[in-house]
Amino acid sequence: MKRRAESKRLPSLAPLVSDRPLSRTTAEKILRAHGFQDTGSIAAALPRLCTNDQQRRSLRLLLPRLARACAASADPDRAFLNFERLVSALPHPNMLYHYLLDAPEALELLVRVFVHSQALSDTLARNAEYFHFLISPETLRAPRSKAWLHAELTRLMLASRVPTEKYDIIRRFRRRETLRIGARDLIGRATVEETTLELSNLADVCLQAVFEIARDTLAAQFKLPRETTPAFTVIGMGKLGGQELNYSSDVDVIFVYDRDGPLTPSLTRQDFATKLAEEIVRAVGQQTEEGSIFRIDLRLRPEGASGPLAWSLSNCENYYAERGETWERMAMLKARPVAGDTALGQQFLDMIQPFVFARHAGENVIRQMAAIKARIEREIVTDDRLTRHVKLGIGGIREIEFIIQSFQILRGARVPQLRERNSLRALPLLARAKLLTAEEAASLAHAYRFLRNVEHRLQMEMELQTHTIPNEEQALARLARSLGFATIEGFFNAQQQHTAAVRRIYQAVLAHAERSPGTDLLAEDKLPESLRNAGFTDIAAATRIVQNLLHGSGFAHVSQRTKELFTAVFPTLLDIASKLANPDAALFHLDRFVAAYGSRGLLYELFLRNPRLVEILLRLGDASRYFAETLECEPGLFDEVCRGTALTEPKNLARMCEELVAAVAHAPDVPPLNVARQWKRAELLRVGIEDVMGLVDLEHLHREITCLAEATLRFALHQARRELNLPVLPFAVIAMGKFGGEEIGYGADLDVLFVGEPSSDAIRLATKLIEFMSQPTEAGTLFVVDTRLRPDGEKGPLAASLAAHRDYYLHRARLWEKLALTRVRFVAGDESLGRKFVEMVHNILYAAPITGADLAEIRRMRQRIETERANPKQADLEFKTGPGGLMDVEFLVQTLQLRHGHAHPLLRSPYTLATLNRLTSLGLVDEADGLALRRHYLFLRRIESVLRRAENAGVSRLPSDEHEQALLARRLGLANRDDLLGACRLAMDAIREIYQRMMTP
Repeated sequence: MKRRAESKRLPSLAPLVSDRPLSRTTAEKILRAHGFQDTGSIAAALPRLCTNDQQRRSLRLLLPRLARACAASADPDRAFLNFERLVSALPHPNMLYHYLLDAPEALELLVRVFVHSQALSDTLARNAEYFHFLISPETLRAPRSKAWLHAELTRLMLASRVPTEKYDIIRRFRRRETLRIGARDLIGRATVEETTLELSNLADVCLQAVFEIARDTLAAQFKLPRETTPAFTVIGMGKLGGQELNYSSDVDVIFVYDRDGPLTPSLTRQDFATKLAEEIVRAVGQQTEEGSIFRIDLRLRPEGASGPLAWSLSNCENYYAERGETWERMAMLKARPVAGDTALGQQFLDMIQPFVFARHAGENVIRQMAAIKARIEREIVTDDRLTRHVKLGIGGIREIEFIIQSFQILRGARVPQLRERNSLRALPLLARAKLLTAEEAASLAHAYRFLRNVEHRLQMEMELQTHTIPNEEQALARLARSLGFATIEGFFNAQQQHTAAVRRIYQAVLAHAERSPGTDLLAEDKLPESLRNAGFTDIAAATRIVQNLLHGSGFAHVSQRTKELFTAVFPTLLDIASKLANPDAALFHLDRFVAAYGSRGLLYELFLRNPRLVEILLRLGDASRYFAETLECEPGLFDEVCRGTALTEPKNLARMCEELVAAVAHAPDVPPLNVARQWKRAELLRVGIEDVMGLVDLEHLHREITCLAEATLRFALHQARRELNLPVLPFAVIAMGKFGGEEIGYGADLDVLFVGEPSSDAIRLATKLIEFMSQPTEAGTLFVVDTRLRPDGEKGPLAASLAAHRDYYLHRARLWEKLALTRVRFVAGDESLGRKFVEMVHNILYAAPITGADLAEIRRMRQRIETERANPKQADLEFKTGPGGLMDVEFLVQTLQLRHGHAHPLLRSPYTLATLNRLTSLGLVDEADGLALRRHYLFLRRIESVLRRAENAGVSRLPSDEHEQALLARRLGLANRDDLLGACRLAMDAIREIYQRMMTP
């Protein structure tokens, strides 16, 4: 009776779908009376819902029900507009209207989806045929098993034999099943356990299908029977491993293959496994018209983002036994084979158990886990989100997981029953083991389900990886209603009760982690042993330095608070030092930096809040005297370089140029070139920190240093032109050598040419530019510029015209100069002239392939360099100029460019490794040879980089001193000097063998 009375009070909706259109004002007034806010959009949508009389009659009957359902929802406008999108996508809307008139529960389902998940609404609008799938009685009745999902996907993939089409079938299947799972969740037919298990099973099935397609494709490519391919398993980590996946999780995986060794004469098992991993990553993450399958995250693998994509089982075992860290032990708690070879997957799990559940695990592990959680709160979740971030915030999902994982790591070795990946299944096991009370376990389980439901609703909204409760009122209202709360206040009350309960238990479990172990380690009778255990060799000197860091030098009072801070930091310091090649040098430089910094207490507090800062300082002191002394001279650079996202956001040339100009503008009282020199010092320090912290790979490191050089060169040219008052740029600056190839490392000179008419202005400007770049000052140097590669070398004019260069290269240039020309690149000055120069060079170099006589001459050149620059008695140390050194690869690539560049324009590139990749893809270099050359070249360049980093100066041979060799080995991640020399010899022998074979006519 009440509903009938309300209907009488509301204006009729029938005129809205009459064949006689209402005025916009009248239509909006009616819609507003029925609870709609965005009446303009809805009034505009109505005509699209009834394009003929038949539809108009049906909609006239349905519209009151639709309006009531929308008005009863948390967002009537969104519900209606998403309904219109679905209708517009259907070929026969009238059938939908008739169905909904007879099935009110289907209308309720649609409105709930339309209001609470824009992502699922978009799926229905895109694939309107899924509506019939969704309303089928079998679809939402019960969860579907992994076996059913596998069988269904297998059936669907029978429609095609083409890998790309199969991948699209998987994408559509994943989208359809996510709609089904989400709809069950939204209408309350699924528990959290059912939802997370179904999402995880769906991921497993999709990954298995991708694995099979990728493996079979590669097996066919290499003409291998499927059964002869290496055993390969995909290990699911994180929420996937724990069968707790959410709607927008990254899929964390590790790729493992059975063993190393040859597969065919030209293909190793590692090569095949790596290619298989690459194809899986590409297929899973690739965006097509059908979307992507999942976002895939490989950072949990050994060595993180810098490590190989696929690891052999034995290499995994060695890594975790020798280098595994606490966070990796935590990650491995949830490891589970999800695709590929199940037997190998089980072998991996068996292998990892002693690492994860170490019998010697003690309270220090809990302290480290607590430190990881605290660091997350400090670095990832900002203060205003600590109470709104359901995953990482106070009392959030991560705290529940930390409680569970701390007990599992501490007790899992002795109580195997605790080794449960799934959080909700683990909690009653902890209660049974008397590690939690029954009430605590139940409270954590209730909180976990609540928070996971909140997380699901947040991610279901736009299928984004979000965990933060919104501030906007309508979004909050939708969230609260979707979880069954009538009001926002009711939702927040429940959230606060759950998170407070979690926080209380978390603090109780980890309370003893607050006690610092540093007091015992610093005790006078234990300190020498602590230092010795951490790898220090000069114990007396290290003891004096530690005492100095704790008590000060005696010239100034050190507060008790400062001493307590250092005591708390000291275990972290020792732990980091134990991983360094030369902890004595690292501690020496740390002490000097602390003295230079001034505010000892503030610095120690920074260390305690962010242990990464002390790690940066220790690693710099270990790896580079140049960078350590830079900080000791200018300690303010430390705050400048380490603040914010300076070390996590790579910088390209454009950004560096902008920052340099901005730095000059902010210091109007300082000579611009001095600002540039100081800025360059800070930027090179930033790059050095990224390097020693393992945040960049070698190629990115070289690219950043090249961008730094190019930015300063452009700025110095601008300043020189202003000082000389030149209205136009009289030349183009051409980069050569490693500068041209964007491959310069620490301490490198910049090889350049000046191309332009040799006027007095051009000579003056070039001279001034060289002076600005190369001149040493108190503020430092930019980069030393070297112009000796110009025509006629040091005897030739500093600048020469385009025509003069053409004449020289056509008639007088020697063959070594033509090799050098393969790496020309415009970097500054007159861009049009620079492009013309590069085009002219390419026309000359690649007019015809080199002759057999040229090839012989190149071999003689290389031999002459080897004889004149390398010490034949210590050839194994000559990683640059010796046999099999870096020059072999560079000579080979440049020779192949001159041999094949006329037929293949792709090879006309200044970039060594990119060109090598292209030579391989064109079939001009055997794939195995190409991979070997790349791997060994990068290894030798890494050696070069680590050696150059020490003093920011050129180095081209290994040290002959055995102690220095041992230090270098450790900095490269090798066990000892024998491993270093062996790896270097292996690389150089392999390079020389390929060089000699390919340089033979």
